[in-house]
Amino acid sequence: NETRTAEEERTTGNLADTPPVSLLLALPRPLQLGRILPMVSQLGVDQLILTNARKVPKDYFGSHVFRKPEVLRGLLVEGLAQCGDVVLPNVTVTKRLKVFLEDELDDMFPPGAVARVIAHPRRKMGDADESNNIEGEVDVIDSVRRMA
Repeated sequence: NETRTAEEERTTGNLADTPPVSLLLALPRPLQLGRILPMVSQLGVDQLILTNARKVPKDYFGSHVFRKPEVLRGLLVEGLAQCGDVVLPNVTVTKRLKVFLEDELDDMFPPGAVARVIAHPRRKMGDADESNNIEGEVDVIDSVRRMA
C-alpha cells in the first residue's frame, strides 16, 4: 500500500466528499508528540501545523522527530495503518506563531472559505480582547455550551 499526501488524493478525486481538516497545534513535549502523531493521521487530518507558543521551550524543535524525517513519517504511517487509510498528512513546522497568524493564516485558510474553530480549555468568548480575535473564528467550547 502506497501512502499519498492529502493534496495528491484530492486531485485524484478519491476524497471529493470529505471536507479537509487542518490542525494548528502548539508543539507538545517530544514524548507526547510521538503519541499524538499517529492519532492525527488516524483522525484523517490533512494538514498539521506545529508551532511555537508562549510556554513551548525552544529545544522541543530540536527533537529527534524533526532531526530524522523518517521518524516523523513512521509515526504518521503507523496511524494510517491503524485506521486503514493511505492519505499522509502534510506537516508544517513554524517557530513564530504571531507571524504565522498575521501573515500566513488568511492565505492558507481564507476566512470566508473555511470554518475556523478554536478549542482552548480555558478560553471563553467574552474573555479575549476583541483585537486578539481572528476574523471568522468560532469558539467550539462556547458553541457546545449554547447547544446544551
